[in-house]
Amino acid sequence: MRRGLLPVLLCLPLLSVFATEAAAQTLPTLKVKVAPAAEGENVVVTLTLSTAATQTINFNVLTTHNPNICTILTCPMGSSAATESDFDHTTIAVLENSITFSISDKTKTYSISTTEDSASEATEVFALSLFGLDISRNQKVTIDATGSQVTGNNHYWLATILDDDTTPTVSITGGSAVTEGDKAQFTVSAAQEVAADLSVDLTVSDASGSDFIAASNEGSKSVTIAKGTKSATYEVQTVGDTTAEANSDITVAIASSTDYTTGTPSSAMVTVNDDDTADTTA
Repeated sequence: MRRGLLPVLLCLPLLSVFATEAAAQTLPTLKVKVAPAAEGENVVVTLTLSTAATQTINFNVLTTHNPNICTILTCPMGSSAATESDFDHTTIAVLENSITFSISDKTKTYSISTTEDSASEATEVFALSLFGLDISRNQKVTIDATGSQVTGNNHYWLATILDDDTTPTVSITGGSAVTEGDKAQFTVSAAQEVAADLSVDLTVSDASGSDFIAASNEGSKSVTIAKGTKSATYEVQTVGDTTAEANSDITVAIASSTDYTTGTPSSAMVTVNDDDTADTTA
């Protein structure tokens, strides 16, 4: 045997063990979810590992003020960059470990305060990212890119601040025609994301002389546009029968309220098609 070969051969089993252990170690995946907040409320960031931590993981949530954020990242339509005074922003220079996953931990939350004001303004956004050696280069976790935007080697998530000083303007549109017995769909929309759940009052009516809607489904109804969203779907169950009759329309109109301004269109119709054939036998 050649001199020097024996030490190498003796090391091979040990190297094999290390390689096997490294291959068997699967890093958990970190998912980040950022909930929208009305101004004055906290933006809550939920961080979830795919499996419970088997070692301590430390990193920071970095929020920075950048007036050009919407030229770097894709912001929601109609939104603008949050100003320096709109939220609690951080810099790398003052950061400590803001997030610590201890062994067996799986979920953590982090809150970012926003500032209440009386100005009527568009939805505002700012970006947050994760910073720290434990998450860089996949050392202890891998990043789930869902909901993030990637620039260079960095993942960014947009946080949304909803204005609560503007009375939302709502409108309604109708969907495609339906056959009797099916559900007619209507979409109630706000001009921008609402800062809190918004209940919109509706009036549902059948055409004169028509019976495509049960009495219990007519009259005063409501639908809720959820916080941080711009629309909600309202469905009207139509009634099927065996009587041949003319096609007709059902109408849903937005009722007035002090909680919102009624926009245009304020009412919508969906056609209900009859599916019965008239008996022509004498």
